[in-house]
Amino acid sequence: MISSTLLERFKLDFEIVDVRRDRIGGDNIRGIIIDFNDEYLLLNSLNDVYCPNGITVLRADDITQIKWGMIRDVFHADSIKNFVTGKIDYSCVMISSIRDIMTSIFCKTKVCTVYCESLDNNICYPVSGSGFMHDGIVILNYINTDGYRDGNIAISVDDITRIDAFDEYSNYIARLYSPIE
Repeated sequence: MISSTLLERFKLDFEIVDVRRDRIGGDNIRGIIIDFNDEYLLLNSLNDVYCPNGITVLRADDITQIKWGMIRDVFHADSIKNFVTGKIDYSCVMISSIRDIMTSIFCKTKVCTVYCESLDNNICYPVSGSGFMHDGIVILNYINTDGYRDGNIAISVDDITRIDAFDEYSNYIARLYSPIE
């Protein structure tokens, strides 16, 4: 885990960071740190052209590097930070546990995407529901890419490496999704 002092500095300065997870595919996830603890890191995500793209919750143990200072133009960096921080208030997202993460996300949106990248880099599930938990397993409604509920899915909490919400993909699925009562 990266030093909490450094993470706190990034959070207070609204620093744009690239988070790298070498043990899980080595992808970079760009964003501004909203919150963190010993277990999770919550980012206000940015896409490749620095536009806001929802939130990403990462498991802290998976983080191997954090890069910052990529934008040399101070005016450009400040305008991105002002744009991102003024968009949506994500302070309601609690990161103390998977249950709190899921419950707080589902209070604001119908769908999020859960990643199990330690099993396979390409495994992700669009899901809805409040996340019933039992013995380390979270049970969610699985939503197929056509926006229809496709049964339930049970995922081990230990296998969840990332959760995205309010992003383009989750919003697209949410627009299609109509819960069956």
